[in-house]
Amino acid sequence: MIFRKLETVTVQTDAFTTWEISMLIIGIGCFGILIFLSILLYNYVHRFDLDDELHR
Repeated sequence: MIFRKLETVTVQTDAFTTWEISMLIIGIGCFGILIFLSILLYNYVHRFDLDDELHR
C-alpha cells in the first residue's frame, strides 16, 4: 500500500526522485535533532548558572 503511494508520487513529480525526497527528510530530521539537543544542552548549562546566582 505504501509502495504504491510512493510510485504515484514519483509519477506526479519528475523533479524529485524518492531517493532525493528521503535524503531531504533524513537531512531535515538530523538538523532538527541537532538543534533540539543544542537547546537542551544550553538550558541544562544555564540552569546551573541561575542556581549559582540564587544561592549568592
